[in-house]
Amino acid sequence: MLFTESDFVPPAGDTFSPVPTEDFVRVIAVRKNHRKIPLSRARHVIGTFSPRPGHPRVDFESLLERSALIALARLPECLSVMSQPFTIDYEYRNRSYRYTPDILVVLKPVPHSLLLGGFRKYTAIEVKPDDRACLWKGRLPQRREAVLRGMQMPLIVLGEKAIAGLKGSKHHGS
Repeated sequence: MLFTESDFVPPAGDTFSPVPTEDFVRVIAVRKNHRKIPLSRARHVIGTFSPRPGHPRVDFESLLERSALIALARLPECLSVMSQPFTIDYEYRNRSYRYTPDILVVLKPVPHSLLLGGFRKYTAIEVKPDDRACLWKGRLPQRREAVLRGMQMPLIVLGEKAIAGLKGSKHHGS
């Protein structure tokens, strides 16, 4: 399933209200497919693959991101996964920022276990190794608010343990 502009507008009743933060995040622009995965000159692995038969090829920029894409795509409720789906330019505390989530997943229906974890039909995902997730959390509230305000969807952080849990989930397809 390929995405169109209308795929990024959740239907009425499938949106979120941002959780108020101490500081206001102002979204300036949202651009589809703005960030491309750069050629790797480091130790991490990049590539492209089809997460399941009939699904368009998806880029990844780490083996952990690839594992998350595979685990999500194999959920029977997964309609589609997309890498680097959109970029949000926003202001926070009078400074400009740019943020691109790693993955966009579309689920229908959303499995109860994922619903409890904050997933909705449209969910933006950031993939981080468990030992680096805590370093990233300083900007998590402002990035979550930017995604909520700009795309009306939650932003979830998935680490290695959460990805392993997705793979072993009773909702997981074979």
